[in-house]
Amino acid sequence: MTHLSPRRRLHSRFPRPLFSTVVTLALAFVAAASASAASAAVPRTVAEATPSWPAPARPPAGSPDVLLVVLDDIGFAQLGCYGSPIPTPNIDRLAAGGVRYTNFTTFPVCSPTRAALLTGRNPHSAGVGVITEFANGFPHSRGGLAPEAATVAELLRASGYGTAAVGKWHLIPQQEQNAASPPTHWPTGRGFDRFYGYLGGDTNHFAPDLFQDRHRIDPPVKLRDGSPYFLDADLTDRAIGYIADHRAAAPDRPYFLYLAYCAGHAPHHAPPDYLEKWRGRFDAGWDAVRAATLARQKEMGLVPADVVLPPHNPGVRPWAALSADERRVFARYYEAFAANLEYTDRQLGRLLDELERTGRLRDTLVILLSDNGASPEGGEFGLWNEMQLFNAQQSGTLREGLERLDALGGPQTFGTYPLGWTQAGNTPFRLTKGFIDAGGIRVPLVVHWPARIPQGNTVRRQFHFVTDVAATILEAAGTAVPATFHGVPQLPLHGTGLAYAWDRPDAPTARPTQYYELYGRRGIQHGPGKQSPATPRASPTSATPGSCTIATPTSPKPATSPPANPRNLPNSKPSGNARPPPTASSRSTTAASNAISCARPSTAATARTSSTIRRSKACTKAPRRTSAAVASRSPPRSTAAPATTASSSPKAAVSAATPSGSATAASPSTTTSPASNVRPSSPPPSCPPARAPCPSNSSRPPLRPAAPRSSSASTAAKSPAPPPPAPCPA
Repeated sequence: MTHLSPRRRLHSRFPRPLFSTVVTLALAFVAAASASAASAAVPRTVAEATPSWPAPARPPAGSPDVLLVVLDDIGFAQLGCYGSPIPTPNIDRLAAGGVRYTNFTTFPVCSPTRAALLTGRNPHSAGVGVITEFANGFPHSRGGLAPEAATVAELLRASGYGTAAVGKWHLIPQQEQNAASPPTHWPTGRGFDRFYGYLGGDTNHFAPDLFQDRHRIDPPVKLRDGSPYFLDADLTDRAIGYIADHRAAAPDRPYFLYLAYCAGHAPHHAPPDYLEKWRGRFDAGWDAVRAATLARQKEMGLVPADVVLPPHNPGVRPWAALSADERRVFARYYEAFAANLEYTDRQLGRLLDELERTGRLRDTLVILLSDNGASPEGGEFGLWNEMQLFNAQQSGTLREGLERLDALGGPQTFGTYPLGWTQAGNTPFRLTKGFIDAGGIRVPLVVHWPARIPQGNTVRRQFHFVTDVAATILEAAGTAVPATFHGVPQLPLHGTGLAYAWDRPDAPTARPTQYYELYGRRGIQHGPGKQSPATPRASPTSATPGSCTIATPTSPKPATSPPANPRNLPNSKPSGNARPPPTASSRSTTAASNAISCARPSTAATARTSSTIRRSKACTKAPRRTSAAVASRSPPRSTAAPATTASSSPKAAVSAATPSGSATAASPSTTTSPASNVRPSSPPPSCPPARAPCPSNSSRPPLRPAAPRSSSASTAAKSPAPPPPAPCPA
């Protein structure tokens, strides 16, 4: 049988003329149908046509205007409404008409906090696990916000809001801070219609590095009122102008304004009249200010009545032990800070006055917070030029401060205060910015929304984290996070809204768990029971089941510098007065130190915890110096009666307990064993290789590296501090 080709087989079954006819008829039918549809869609004349415009996005009715105000390096106790001696009447009026939070936490440095604030995702998930200057190229730390973490501004703009960012950004890789870079990580590339401010971590307040949208500009010579230029006043003018422009062009659309002041961060600049106003007002010293601040905090109901101050942070000497020159210089540094903060509060007041004058304040959700605790970057003596620290030069000296005493706070300096004022600003907590302790992460949070929040000066003690601010804003605006945004799958929000407690002050916290990590130091807060400072800290036998706090015993590192640069440690320059090692009881007051404190709901979990504690006991077997040797090199310590310390109270953001469950701070007269008052001289070889934290509090590391040991008695007498601790390797 002969096989036909496909062509011949087709022709044999379907003659060509008939096939052509069928195809022609089909094409004619399709053309007729298309013409009919086209004639129905497009009328023949203009009179028959109906205009059709795309419907603009509109947020739900009642969506508020949103003003998000961020202060920089302001500690828990540095605002008037949190007990500070520095008056901040305009911030205080927000607190008086809204709520203050006493258990609100952030990350311990700037960029990660701002990433979490603007995206509602944890910093590492948002792509900014460290400050942008230390970006390392890995997905969690590339110096810019990840595309899968859309910002609040992007989501609100898509829903119909107008958006603007004014002030500090610090969320762009350094190599992209130029006119030739793509807009990806600029504010205008992450949801803001307009931007006016600076891109880095700080700038000169008299002559800032300013950008408008994506263009570098020269700062004005004068402010709009004709007075000499100053940055925070300029930022406020721009914020007021943006709101006026928006209300004039789109009065029916709400706006989101992100106002990031530089107040609190170095350089502590202020106009001359503000500097003069503060002369001599801190001559009593940081110990007196700290004690008075704690008393005011108790009166305000911000801390428990039985809280006492923890011992001085490492590197902080009692004010009474300072020389007359040291007191003069150190007080002048803090005068400049106070003038800077008071001036910024005045500028914020101008903005609030404008909102009140136009009748918009009632319907504006105002959220004010700090990005982390007070900064230790000034070291023991303060810095007249903070760039010394960031350029890895020597730390500040007393002589430098004396030579520039009258210039501090002015345009010829770039200064920041010493460590003693840092501790006063973080009252009643331990440690500072850069540390996973309460002093680094517990900050003020004020929420004001008269249309929604009951009037009254009220306090909320629920535990919250900075990601919860984004969740609160989106919830108030009726905006949800889509599964994809601009074609990119989105991470879910990691925050929970704050609104559940606005009408219920005693509501249980909606956030049970939060992690913290910076430069390898890690901490976890988990479990209820920490939101009320009036509740005494529970002993290990009565702790809430399921609550646990764990942190690694890694040595402290500089506040804003990577661990590879020991010069940037606070107080790296030895002082003439040796710092005594902390007592065992003082080491128990840390929040997220080398301790583990768990209350497990099951016996199996308890067994695992006990095993960890037993295994890590090898850490305490290293050779130790005698307490007599330590006492011979230690200046007098201030005394305090045994009482609950601030950082060991339930208010501590990340609390830690000693294995014995002690929660008291012993006075220097308290009898302790030699082993409890010294640190190991070298890392014990028997430390376990596991990553479990060492539960013993007998090796609390200092804030600064200690001088090397010497067998010479004369060398030992000159050594400013004990040798470094030897925690178990992480």
